Amino acid sequence: MSKKKNVVNIIITVTFIIMTMIFSLSSAILVPAMFRPFYYMQINPLHIPEYSGFSYSQIKTAFDDVLNFIWLGTPFKTGDLKFSEEGMMHFKDCVPLFWLDLILCIISFVSLITIYLLQKFKVIKLKKFFNFHPLFYAGVLLFTFIIILGIWAAIDFNSLFTAFHKVFFPGKENWLFDPDEDQVILILPINFFMNCALYIGIVVITYNVFGIAYSIINRVGLVNKIIEKRNKKKVVINSIYHLDDVVMFSYRGDMTTGYIYEISLDENGDVLYSIQIGGECPAVIPKIKEKDVRPNIKRY
Repeated sequence: MSKKKNVVNIIITVTFIIMTMIFSLSSAILVPAMFRPFYYMQINPLHIPEYSGFSYSQIKTAFDDVLNFIWLGTPFKTGDLKFSEEGMMHFKDCVPLFWLDLILCIISFVSLITIYLLQKFKVIKLKKFFNFHPLFYAGVLLFTFIIILGIWAAIDFNSLFTAFHKVFFPGKENWLFDPDEDQVILILPINFFMNCALYIGIVVITYNVFGIAYSIINRVGLVNKIIEKRNKKKVVINSIYHLDDVVMFSYRGDMTTGYIYEISLDENGDVLYSIQIGGECPAVIPKIKEKDVRPNIKRY
């Protein structure tokens, strides 16, 4: 392999790792961001009607109005719930983030499919750093990231929630809703966001556990092949006869002379010889067991 092609393969491998991480995270986020039943099924278990003072129908309508604004570009409204200009501006700030997640999910998915096809048709070859498939590194990096966030959330979810908003909405405080002015916050309790984070974490970890497991199994298989090769070589070295040794063996009822052409193992680990016979028109007789071979002092 040329040095240039090797560099290209390394770059594509790193790209594959990054795209795998992006797809794992962005696709997990899309479910709570787009799949409305994810919210609907939590309305009663989280006791949102009792907490907010609104009916199930009012809550559902308000939530649908917000998502219609984000995804469909409809005028902002929250059903029967009151909202302020500041509150509306926060949801307007959310729109590019939601769409960015969708775009990243699509781009990463297309990139991964493209890399897979290029690998399948042998245009490129993904590098296996330390004999681990790139999925291993994507999994370990993202798994570590999710675990760190998970520990933070378990210790103090509110501080994580605050840090998230300060990172993605720098210099703004319109995400701090006043329930009297923006009643939508009453139907979006902190427990809902905790469940969103929990779902995303579980999905991402599941993705990457499979990726890590596949990589380890793949590596073990590769190691086993290496061990088999070494063992095979070891048996050949310790066999009674070696390549080019002249031997005698029974062939078609007669003792025939030939020389060792190849040495291999059968399923039981017994040594087999392929022996070449003949002069001007040589032939190779395969799979002669070691116990059926005799030494011969004559040389050609």
